[in-house]
Amino acid sequence: MNLKNRLGDLVHHAYIFYGNMEKIQKDVFGFLEDDFNVSISGNPDFCHIQKDTIYIDDVRGIISDSFRKSLTGKKIHVIECLNITPEAQNSLLKIIEEPKEETYFFIISSRRGFVLPTLLSRSIEINIEDIPDKTNADYDKFISGDLQYRMTFAEKVGKDKDRKRAEQLLKSLLAYTSDRKNPETVYIRKIIFSSLVYIGLLSSSVKMILEHVGLLFSNLKK
Repeated sequence: MNLKNRLGDLVHHAYIFYGNMEKIQKDVFGFLEDDFNVSISGNPDFCHIQKDTIYIDDVRGIISDSFRKSLTGKKIHVIECLNITPEAQNSLLKIIEEPKEETYFFIISSRRGFVLPTLLSRSIEINIEDIPDKTNADYDKFISGDLQYRMTFAEKVGKDKDRKRAEQLLKSLLAYTSDRKNPETVYIRKIIFSSLVYIGLLSSSVKMILEHVGLLFSNLKK
């Protein structure tokens, strides 16, 4: 898994990974050290919890640490677990909803089912086996097509309420923009990340989300 392509400049503050936990930990640690300039060893602002189940007392420790003044400028919380109790998730949700500046959360698990919808809606989900496919027809046509095509595509996928299809396209667009560092593209990546959060909410409009992204990509191509 190339986390540099998946995460880019860490424009979001909370990520949930699913898959081989040992591999994810290695990739996350490598990304933090090599691409995000965060020291894993001996860093007072790096918090790593590894347990089968995370309880509310564990989260209280995280909350307490999050209020401590940063000594390095970036505070990182890596949580590896098979399960987080509902009480602990609700407590964790409070600091993820209103994160402090330069504070990031990485939740690593082998399964998705235990995570509450409220916590999912505030986080970016990444399944390491769900690699963005740059060869799929939606991606190719969305990138090469004109504005009219993108709007028609948004209307069709929105009418079908095909959130999975929209999500796959958004993930592929993140991979497409991962190696571009100009301010305009960084802004577009932020919008895509936000779109990935909202696309999972049943109350959101798939059509409006894809239309917004389609307009941004039309401007990027000019």
